[in-house]
Amino acid sequence: MKGYKNALDAMEDPYFVTLTIRNVKIENLRSSIKDMLHTIRKIQDLRRKKKLPLMKCIRKIECTYNPDDNSYHPHFHLIIDKENVAKELINNWIDRYPEQAEIYGQDIRKAFDPIELFKYF
Repeated sequence: MKGYKNALDAMEDPYFVTLTIRNVKIENLRSSIKDMLHTIRKIQDLRRKKKLPLMKCIRKIECTYNPDDNSYHPHFHLIIDKENVAKELINNWIDRYPEQAEIYGQDIRKAFDPIELFKYF
């Protein structure tokens, strides 16, 4: 956590964001994670091309397992500076995953205690 303290302190208005896609089978897990990482980079590139400030964020990918249907749920947890940037990220995510990401699966909330959020990391 000490390594992230400066980045967290530099955030004026931190938000905790979760970005998800639908669960996948093991044979699609690796490609889904690669695609998710590629998508985040593309969203950041789009901001760069539009001459918008880059997202200040700390990102972590997590994957949970559902034994009931033998599937995996890869998703991102992010601490991101500024609510409007967090909302824009969610909208871009849903636009890029129209078949896999529903609005109700994404989450945004004020990060009142960013250090507490490291339990997700």
